[in-house]
Amino acid sequence: LNEHGEIAMISAGDSHGAALTVNGSVFIWGRFRGKNGALGLMVDQKTNKVISQSKTPVLLLSYKNHKIVKISSGCNHLMCLDESGKVWTIGDGSDGQLGRIFRFDFDLESIRVTRRLLSLDCVELKHKCKNVFAVAQGSFAITIDDNVIVWGLNGYAQLGFPIEGKGSLQVVKIPTPSPGFESNGPYACFSGEHHILSANRQGELYSIGRVCDGRLGIENLQAENDIQSTLLRVESLSKFVLGVTAAGSCSFCWTREGKAYSWGANIGGMLGLPVEEDLSITTPTEIPVPQDFSVVQLAAMLLSFFLFYIPQRLRMFKVKNFSNTVIIMLSLKLNFIYYLFISFHTVQLFFPKMEADLVKEFEEVAEQVRRLKSRPTDNELLELYALYKQSTVGDASEEKPGVFDFKGKSKWDVWRKRKGMSKTDAMKEYIKMTKQIINKYGTDL
Repeated sequence: LNEHGEIAMISAGDSHGAALTVNGSVFIWGRFRGKNGALGLMVDQKTNKVISQSKTPVLLLSYKNHKIVKISSGCNHLMCLDESGKVWTIGDGSDGQLGRIFRFDFDLESIRVTRRLLSLDCVELKHKCKNVFAVAQGSFAITIDDNVIVWGLNGYAQLGFPIEGKGSLQVVKIPTPSPGFESNGPYACFSGEHHILSANRQGELYSIGRVCDGRLGIENLQAENDIQSTLLRVESLSKFVLGVTAAGSCSFCWTREGKAYSWGANIGGMLGLPVEEDLSITTPTEIPVPQDFSVVQLAAMLLSFFLFYIPQRLRMFKVKNFSNTVIIMLSLKLNFIYYLFISFHTVQLFFPKMEADLVKEFEEVAEQVRRLKSRPTDNELLELYALYKQSTVGDASEEKPGVFDFKGKSKWDVWRKRKGMSKTDAMKEYIKMTKQIINKYGTDL
């Protein structure tokens, strides 16, 4: 990782995992599977041989060739979006989820087709894209004009195409604008398998596809052949929806207020609700979490789901941006046999652990130091400034403190001392020094 940079995003499917680095390289491990069994992992570009599987990360694409900015996994395929707006795919293509046509042979057991499937290749699209979302056996791409392009399995009209009558499609093999998602956009996220959940930038929640078990979130919904072929607004939830995830017959979402909701079949208590097992919940119902905590992420799999929540006080540290990052990192779909998840320990890599009491004390002393009776020395002010910046912004040691803040070489020396200091350590140091200064100069409080 010294050459390619630290890990910025992860995604996972049934039996594969993928990681994107800050420089734009992609690593994968595990293997892809098709309807007839194992396909393999990838074609090694150096040896031109198929790597059947790998227990450790293997370089799929280097940033030196194409810089990737987003990855997303379906059950057995991977989507990559590069900085120029092109979409790349690899994995199983039996349901059209790769968006690439293999003209010479459709026998997925043939060596030629397998090599094509396991080679990362560009999807032919007329317009550049700005976001991608892999669902279980399908793919969504959002163009720079906010149009929704889809391809893959459409057995329950979940991609927005009718499955009977004019224009019907069971499998969308060629990337095509979805008629079902033409309105109510622009959209922010998609998730699901036989049914699809989506949310637009206005925070409105929508659903389409298979109806049974209340998975669409609409009470008393009657649909012919268990299929809802047009997109419906889930009007019973009026909160601003930030993200969605769906698995099997279960549906989940989380809101800007830090609340999580679930609905569908409560198989084995899958929904996380205090209701009877195997009961069907037809409308979004709030999942109970400890008081004073906010939900920032949900990730669902076939038989369980993961919920990540943090103390509400941490929302002051740009939780919204952090939430968006986790959504990308946990673009996990259904039927997960192989599963990646950021544990509460590794989360500290992205969000240093800061107890509510520490944050509260930091806020209190920061207010007190503004009411000092006498002005501290320039060196003391410089130390305080550097620590405060590090506590709120993070590693700001490479940034200029400000032209009018301090003069002279000493400010850069102080700044360099703080390089690499975590927010937690900076807070503790700031509190310690501020208390000493308060005792020395006194305050007007």
